[in-house]
Amino acid sequence: MAAKTKTKTKSKKQSLPAAPAAEGAGAGLAAASGAGTILTLFWKLADTDPDQRLSASHHLITILIHQQQQQQQQHIPTSTRTPIQHALPSQQDALRAAASSSAQAAQDTENPAYCSDTHAARAERILDHTCTPDLAYSLRRLIRGLQSPRQGARQGFAVALAELLAQLPQITPLSPDVVLTLILRDSATTRSAKPAEAREFLFARIFGLHALIRSRFLFQDDDDEEDAPQQNGDQAEDEEGVEGKETPLSPRRVMPGSNLAVFQRTLDILLHDIATRKSWIKQSTTWLLLQTIQALLHIHSADLSWRDPAIDSLRSRIMHFAHSRTDMDSLSLSIGISPVLSQEQLHKVFCPPLASVALLSPQNLPVLARIVNELPPADDDSPEGKTPAPRSGAWNPDLHLVWDQLLDLYYPPPSTTHSHLPANLPEALKANQAPLAHFLRVLIDDSLFAPTASPERKSWGFSLLQRILGRMALVPARIRDVPVLFQQNFMRTWINQLSDPSRILHKAARNTAQALLTTLQATKASTQDRSLTSLSLLTILLTPPLGLRAFDSITKTRTVDGILATLDGQGLDSYVAFLEAEILAGDGDGVDGGRRKWAVDQLLGVVRFRAPLSTAKEKEKEKEKEKEKEQVKDNISALRDEAVVLRVLRFVATHGWFEAVDAGDVSISKKKKRKSITKGDDDGTRVRVTTLDNSTRALLRSRLLSALQELNAVPVLRLEPDGKKHRVNGVDAAGGELWVAKAWGIIRELEGDAGWRSVEVVVPTEDGDEEPEEGEGDVQEEVFKQARTKAEDVLKLLKKLRVQAEKKAKTESAAVAGGKKVAEWERVRGLEAVLLGTLVYVYSERAAAGELLEPLADAISGILAPAAALPPKKTKSAAESDSAGADEAFVDAMLNLLNRPSAFLRALATQAFGACSDRIGVEGLGVLFE
Repeated sequence: MAAKTKTKTKSKKQSLPAAPAAEGAGAGLAAASGAGTILTLFWKLADTDPDQRLSASHHLITILIHQQQQQQQQHIPTSTRTPIQHALPSQQDALRAAASSSAQAAQDTENPAYCSDTHAARAERILDHTCTPDLAYSLRRLIRGLQSPRQGARQGFAVALAELLAQLPQITPLSPDVVLTLILRDSATTRSAKPAEAREFLFARIFGLHALIRSRFLFQDDDDEEDAPQQNGDQAEDEEGVEGKETPLSPRRVMPGSNLAVFQRTLDILLHDIATRKSWIKQSTTWLLLQTIQALLHIHSADLSWRDPAIDSLRSRIMHFAHSRTDMDSLSLSIGISPVLSQEQLHKVFCPPLASVALLSPQNLPVLARIVNELPPADDDSPEGKTPAPRSGAWNPDLHLVWDQLLDLYYPPPSTTHSHLPANLPEALKANQAPLAHFLRVLIDDSLFAPTASPERKSWGFSLLQRILGRMALVPARIRDVPVLFQQNFMRTWINQLSDPSRILHKAARNTAQALLTTLQATKASTQDRSLTSLSLLTILLTPPLGLRAFDSITKTRTVDGILATLDGQGLDSYVAFLEAEILAGDGDGVDGGRRKWAVDQLLGVVRFRAPLSTAKEKEKEKEKEKEKEQVKDNISALRDEAVVLRVLRFVATHGWFEAVDAGDVSISKKKKRKSITKGDDDGTRVRVTTLDNSTRALLRSRLLSALQELNAVPVLRLEPDGKKHRVNGVDAAGGELWVAKAWGIIRELEGDAGWRSVEVVVPTEDGDEEPEEGEGDVQEEVFKQARTKAEDVLKLLKKLRVQAEKKAKTESAAVAGGKKVAEWERVRGLEAVLLGTLVYVYSERAAAGELLEPLADAISGILAPAAALPPKKTKSAAESDSAGADEAFVDAMLNLLNRPSAFLRALATQAFGACSDRIGVEGLGVLFE
């Protein structure tokens, strides 16, 4: 027998490549493999840094493999070698300690995880006589280290154990039941153990069994010589071991039998833990059992002689387990074993509790909803839809893995390696799938987010939606399914939790909002699909009965802004059309003043809108190509959809100052109230127009000024007349025209359109009287007309000067004043902006025309008048006097604008003052200090 074993070990050794040697001779590696080096590596295995743990694991395994191969090459019997003294107690003390703990831990021998003292002692002796001292020590310490919760000890020891077990079949004839016995012995709990200690022992068993399965050490063929009866020899060894004698042992099993029996015992241990342990360990055990199923199904019969009997054992045990229970664990295991079940066996496993084998059929969804909610079957004593309170200690905050299996049926992962379903899932389980909306409503919205659902169930719901959103981001074709998630019960719960930071699920709700934005930004779907999805989401979030018009304000988030950032030009235009419809909806449509105010504010938000939020990857790319993208970034970040912004300005200006007139009734009275009519837009569409009240029109006029103020601060990188690129504020990227000029052009265009007429601008007084005194309105209108005429004449002059300055700049450099370059066209553009802005402002504030507009027009004419253009009769002293007066008039006009309670006018005045600072003399500056 010994000869056979020795011969087989030698053949195995010859068929394997030698382990890599360290630099230098073998003596260097032997010196590096001393006890001190190995002990140091164990400390590094518990490091919190994953790289340190992996490096220590690699070095440890390299040393141990080299030692074992070197021993086999020298044919040194293990029993004749002097063991290295490590920091472990003697074997006799270890056996006595193990026997003492085992006697208290497993009184019930029917428990498949029970490990007797005899078996543990036999495993110890087999390990010592099969492996080198360092290898035996390392295996013991790695298994015992799985109990440690210190730093990264459990992770590091589990990885090292799995990698070492993967190499053992190539260098030792050690059987799987030896390692399994050691794992069960060192993870056995005692009745006197505290709950925290019992928890560590259970996790040690899970990690140890996982190492056995992941390394494929459990799936080994049986050796012929090990199948022979050895009962007498085992008894003799036990007797000799008790007497303390050291007898060389040939490698064999702890218990008689085959590796199939070890596999069956492992299954029994896992199923026993699922049936008897607490919920926080059940799911881990179920996952490990599914890993076992997948590992066995991926092995071919030619590679493992007992594969088919193992599948039979697996099938019978899981079928019996699933038939006796109705919970998520049994459902998950039934799905995992389904590829090896016949049609009849599928019906036996799934029906009941399901109505059919088609897992996601509509008739099965109510039953699945009760299973995933951990509810008992519906009967007379358990009313349908009632959610009992969770039992103490029975709730696991992590989602059960059965959810991933169900979601894989709707959203298959990109690669099969990430799938939670078996490779050859029966088609019967995939048949007759319910629509996704129906699945989400029954299993999530009506169950996890039901009004009677507990906070624990709702926490599951939020986690589940975040997981679904992550899957949708990976499948570009399914991005349009995102709005289906937002159903009634979820929206109510989501808004309630977001609105109050003190609520228990507030953080989960915010994480869901962030997951939504991340999905929209990270998806690889087409821009059109993403924009349509975002538009649907905006409609859901901002309109009853599911959403709120002030969603971001109430929830204290920027969800709507983030979704708005993902719209393309067409989507943004559709959103503006939606807001316009909300403002123009008739009184009979149930639209109140508050909703109109919200819609007007949203239009201003569209103007304030900048570039879409960039993901982390996009930010990295922008850093790498910052210089190349600077121009594009500046243009897009300002106004990537200028047509939409122009549409907003046109709408606000139109309905802030004008109202539509019937084509056949142009003489209708201004004060006569009418119902809705329709008027054709420039693009051929029919837009519904409603008579708006004075407060809505006043709000529109106010928001127009705010929009122009925002646009005036937007920088755009443009090629200027001097041939260089400059950052210019307040102009469109396409033609370089001032936005305030566009707004004034819209007003002038509507004044000449017979289909529109100007409404009477009513400004409330301090006394609350909206009607001006008799004759006062006519006087204000006359003053406004005179000031407007003068301002428009100055605008013509400014336009002429700007054209001349641009032509001159193409051949000459810009003028220099005070060491700072001041281009003439920049000065003229600043004066144009302030004059046009004042025109738009006084179009509503007619009473301010005489105080603001006319003095400003005169001041601009004076500050621009060159000395060469003076009449010939004037002397030099007279010219200097006029120049000093122009400086003072211009500064006085700017101060007039700065003193107005309008941020729009103040911004324009500051910009104009900076453009003309080189034209202001001492007298003008003196006005600032008066």
